[in-house]
Amino acid sequence: YTADMAGTKRLLLETGFMTVTKATYSKDGSKLAFIEQAYEEALVTVIDIKTGNVNVINDETVELGDVIMGVRLNDDGTKLYVMSGNNTYALREYDFATSTYTVIVDNILVESDIMLSDGYLYYCDVVDEYEAVVRKSVLGGERELVHKGAQFTLSPDGTKLAVIADCHQVICITHL
Repeated sequence: YTADMAGTKRLLLETGFMTVTKATYSKDGSKLAFIEQAYEEALVTVIDIKTGNVNVINDETVELGDVIMGVRLNDDGTKLYVMSGNNTYALREYDFATSTYTVIVDNILVESDIMLSDGYLYYCDVVDEYEAVVRKSVLGGERELVHKGAQFTLSPDGTKLAVIADCHQVICITHL
């Protein structure tokens, strides 16, 4: 379901036995992407809110792995970013215009959600034997270390990063 501010619900899709584990809108609100999980199966589904068209991004032709940790849509909903894999993980970009995936980063060692802000993808990986939050431009280039830590969130405006920094559960705020 989606609901407007008055609480009026609109059924978008019946997921059957699947459980929706994460969902995200494009910034313009035109698309909704979500992860559906069932025993030994995970799907990434995208719904065009205006047309109601449903697109299952990973079917028998695209293997994302057994675990899908995160999905993010870019601002205008033309690209989808997916963090997934099995024992190691990859960050992929799906282009709706060409219906193709491109691996942006592979051999990621940490199960991590992803965040997208101001043209950068944020995720966790191992850097110099420590788990850390890193960022990578959607345009390419090398990843950059942002802060040591294994879990994080970005502020809605993308200017601050809160990181659980060590085993003592210290939360650090980093201004980006």
